[in-house]
Amino acid sequence: MNTLAFIPARGGSKGIPRKNLAVVGGKTLLQRAIESAKGCTEIDRVFISSDDDEILHAGQALGVYSEYRRPSHLAGDRADVVDAVIDALDWLQARGENYHTVIVLQPTSALRSVADVAGALGQFLSTPRATTLVSVHRMTEHPFECLKVNPNGWDWLEKPLRPTSGRQDYEGDYFFVNGAIYIGATDYIRKKRKLLEPGETMLYVMPRDRGIDIDDLDQLKIAEWRLKFFETDVD
Repeated sequence: MNTLAFIPARGGSKGIPRKNLAVVGGKTLLQRAIESAKGCTEIDRVFISSDDDEILHAGQALGVYSEYRRPSHLAGDRADVVDAVIDALDWLQARGENYHTVIVLQPTSALRSVADVAGALGQFLSTPRATTLVSVHRMTEHPFECLKVNPNGWDWLEKPLRPTSGRQDYEGDYFFVNGAIYIGATDYIRKKRKLLEPGETMLYVMPRDRGIDIDDLDQLKIAEWRLKFFETDVD
């Protein structure tokens, strides 16, 4: 087997209670993640990693069933998703299932499209010796206009090219890791226990409007508005 779609969907959340089952555009965030995976022909299996019975039952109703249940120590606020990925890979391997590639699709990236998933996976699989890939979109706030605070005051996040740099000086080389898509070779993930590494991880650039990560009610409303007026763009 080649590619596993890993959907991390633990039960706990602070910004929005039961967040992974929140509804946007008439579908739960979990359903949207499952559909974005099932729509990609390069994916061999869709796998939900959860510690929550309601989420697991919701996944089963959508055609994604597994006896796996995420251990409680990997389901807390501080748990690293890469550890949950490795635990699931170990569980599958013990049952005779081995995958060369894992694509992580967080339910909170509700506007991620099937085309985004297929495009990112195509870029990764067509690159010799690829290790990892992450989705990004261009920053709205440019670093020339952003500040970082230190004990002595503040400084620019990125030094302007000249004292009065304007937007014409922005070359578009600044991106935000939006978390919509992570891809990794399983051997690399097991060895490095990382999904993101400077100098190694490839970037998949997607439209900023589809890169929203829903963490609170305001972002949920923004996603709802986006789907209402631009539904065809994110199917």
